[in-house]
Amino acid sequence: MLKDVSAAELKRLYVKEKLYLREIASRLGVSHQTVLNRLNRIGVPLRNRGTMRPTIDREILERLYIGEKQSVYTIANRLGISVDKVQSNLVKHGFMIERRPRWIRECPELGTLEIGDSITVMAPQRQRQYDYYYALARPLGIRISCSKLGSGQMRLTGER
Repeated sequence: MLKDVSAAELKRLYVKEKLYLREIASRLGVSHQTVLNRLNRIGVPLRNRGTMRPTIDREILERLYIGEKQSVYTIANRLGISVDKVQSNLVKHGFMIERRPRWIRECPELGTLEIGDSITVMAPQRQRQYDYYYALARPLGIRISCSKLGSGQMRLTGER
């Protein structure tokens, strides 16, 4: 909560780290209006709308996007910034933004599945859970059988 954050810490987030009001609000679990009111109350001068923050270091993006193969969405969450900001920085630093196949984004374990092997995955929050995994496996050329396990999990087994 915002009342647990000192004025100095709030000022540091806004002035030194140049976080947007919405990003600060998201980190603290409050609305951006609450952050704005508190900044006004402690006398922090506000930036003009659209003031850009420094870019993300190329080395950080290279480590996360290329080295660790994290998605743009994961990087944005990890750095506490918007997906658009990550994408614009990737382009600015000359990285090609690749649209990773759906199965890699949603169930990377499928890529390791061999005939006769089984993996345990979380059951999707959908009515037709089996069809979801069949559709993910189809582009890989794998046939799978699905069985429900307890506690919201499923077992996928590679078949001929």
